[in-house]
Amino acid sequence: MIAQFALLAASAAVLVSAQGPPPATTAAGCTSKSFVIPSWIVSDFASDGDKVSFTTFNRASNVTSSVSCSAGKCTSSGKVNATVELDEASAFVSLDETWNCSDRVGGDRFMFWGVGNNSVPLTKADGKYTAKNPQVLIKASLVAPVSITPIYFEGPTGHDTAGCSAGSKTPTWKISQVSYTDVTGDGISSIEQRSIGFLLTNPATGYDASCMTSVTPEGDQPRSDILTLTCAGLEFQSPTIGRYSTTSQATFNAATGEVSVTQTWYCDDEDPGRPFSIAATGRDKLPLTCAITPIPGNNTKTSCDTASDFTLKGAVTAQNPVAPFSIEDPTPGQDGCTISSIFAPKWSFSAFTLSGKTPTGSSAAATPTSDTVVGFDVILDTQNRRYQYPMPITQGKIVGSGPWYECEVGTDGGNGLPLWPYKCQFKYDAEKKELVLDANWECRDLDVKHPILFAGVATTTIQSNIACEASQGLAVCGTEDPSYTWTADITSVTWTAGAPVAETGGLQG
Repeated sequence: MIAQFALLAASAAVLVSAQGPPPATTAAGCTSKSFVIPSWIVSDFASDGDKVSFTTFNRASNVTSSVSCSAGKCTSSGKVNATVELDEASAFVSLDETWNCSDRVGGDRFMFWGVGNNSVPLTKADGKYTAKNPQVLIKASLVAPVSITPIYFEGPTGHDTAGCSAGSKTPTWKISQVSYTDVTGDGISSIEQRSIGFLLTNPATGYDASCMTSVTPEGDQPRSDILTLTCAGLEFQSPTIGRYSTTSQATFNAATGEVSVTQTWYCDDEDPGRPFSIAATGRDKLPLTCAITPIPGNNTKTSCDTASDFTLKGAVTAQNPVAPFSIEDPTPGQDGCTISSIFAPKWSFSAFTLSGKTPTGSSAAATPTSDTVVGFDVILDTQNRRYQYPMPITQGKIVGSGPWYECEVGTDGGNGLPLWPYKCQFKYDAEKKELVLDANWECRDLDVKHPILFAGVATTTIQSNIACEASQGLAVCGTEDPSYTWTADITSVTWTAGAPVAETGGLQG
């Protein structure tokens, strides 16, 4: 059993290591929110059957508008265009709004256009209609500046499971698959070690976490009775949990057999407009059944488990409100492919090389004079590359009579991943050390099914000495510093909507 927990923990550790520390958070400004969570919160809905009134709050621009409808026509105090279809059980509300953001591009105004709709469940009393929930979310699809329907995340496990809120009032955890081992040792015939692992389940959310630890004292380090376990669940394997994830801590007292659990989770099953976090803790003695086996060196191995699953009762230590409808929002983070491509797009270049023929008898440092072939690595310079690496570009066929050459994109370039050109051409002026790249690339980080196709030109001068090695009439050259990397602005950028693609799962960079 310990081996199983070790495998789970090792997998979690590898994932954490690969992800590294969380990215520096970009302030959730108007522009970022307009691309990532364009949406409205509808509140104060009221109707007498003929007239309708409600309030909209644009979550991207933070603008509130009052809407009034009568005789099938709606007016608003802002730029919201609305239509409402009313029946006895619900109101179908459609919204259309343009707004501006000025937190980027040196304060210039940048226009967004979003459309969306949703049903507002109603209750009726004394001939008046009101919304069952005080607030209703209407998610928007962007029409401009790009045509996308942004991805919303799954949120923490079980946040919208029926009974999450009710079950969290008297929290419990199921502890199962318990395995505890205590090996005494003299450091010669056996090594002292204590290990414990178990599966922790929260019945209110259905969230599972594997908790484990293995302790081997070092040198004269005193033997501690308190073992601190590492707990890991789905949040270590899914990139779509979002802003909030369940967190768990556990300890085990080897002297008393007492286990302690502290956990924070989230619920919005009763009203998505009023999500909240729950923090709870529980402590009790595990009903362990143990067997002691002698091992070499007059040492022992104690192995313990539980005859059945154990229910640990807990108590709520804190309950705090969370921003309305934010449970499934993406994690605020650094600019990805789409936003980087619209605002100050750049290519990051590296591994520049030249190769070609040199005249007979040339020096060992001669540069190519004919049949010159240019190569370099390139990747879109975003704040969030995820796990992508620069793509090798080599010189292909000449375009027309030159001086442009087609790009031969590296082996992985056909995988449809963003941040690399999927089609490009370039030219290089050896005398000026000037490289011009005319490239096309696509972004699917905000909407996997609807890529945005970008095109633009980058002109750059290589600010590094070029060092060459020539032998037998051939020369290979590269930047004097092999690790030299530089960026170049992409100008004349245009974008269009690409053809819809089948969703393949996961997030694109």
